Order: sequence, then C-alpha cells, then structure tokens
Amino acid sequence: MADEPVLADVTRDVGMKGQCFVFWCPGCRHGHFLDTGRWSWNGDLVRPTATPSILVGGKGDVPRCHLYIVDGTMQFLDDCSHEYKGQTVKMLPPWEAMMVGP
Repeated sequence: MADEPVLADVTRDVGMKGQCFVFWCPGCRHGHFLDTGRWSWNGDLVRPTATPSILVGGKGDVPRCHLYIVDGTMQFLDDCSHEYKGQTVKMLPPWEAMMVGP
C-alpha cells in the first residue's frame, strides 16, 4: 500500500494567500494550518518538511503548540504546553488521526 498524504489541501476553503493545508496535531487534538504563503515547504504531501517552525496559540487560555515539520514528523519544541513537548511524532493522514482520537 502506498503512503498516504499527511496534509489535506484546504486552499479553496480558507482563501489564504498561498496553498493551504491542514494537518492533525495529537497534542492539541485538532488540526493546524500550513499556509505556503507564510511557510516554505518541500512540496511533499506524504513526508513534508516546512520552515520556519510553526507556533500556534500561547495567548490567554489557549495552549501553546510550537513545532517543526521534518520529513513527515512533528518535532514538538520544549515550550509546548501539551504532553508532546520535546517529542518527535510521525504525522498521520488527517482522517486517520481524527479517527484515533485523544
């Protein structure tokens, strides 16, 4: 069986300036966006790499999620506020990850 994409193209749905993809974050238990107008990426939907790091939340009561996407993995930085901080986790296809749940 071929590897499945871990990024879902939602460009038409959100109207951002570049291509826009969503990926599942197991720490936040919801999707995060990768907007190619803001981040550089290698064009690979199966084993993506994106730069610079992605920072989500961290203001008010919103948990902080800070990660790198490298070769189809999420490298969570130590300043994350969820249990995956400091860990590297393989990315799952969004629909498969959502079925696994918290």
